[in-house]
Amino acid sequence: GRLDVFVQGTDGQLWHRWYNGTSSGWEPLGGHLTSSPAATSPGNGLIDVFVRGTDGALWENSYNRGWSWISAGGI
Repeated sequence: GRLDVFVQGTDGQLWHRWYNGTSSGWEPLGGHLTSSPAATSPGNGLIDVFVRGTDGALWENSYNRGWSWISAGGI
């Protein structure tokens, strides 16, 4: 019952907003992106967002009752 939207901001950070009947404001999630984000939801209340960082690595920002960045490494 909720729509989440992720974008790369002009500041290079990951930004997030959601809709669940009403619209939230934009929330900065940090990071230093060089690619557009791609998101998936593996389950109710869970979100995984993937981006390429300035270090060339693939980064994942996961939500499970809070946001957490982890590096998936470079290729």
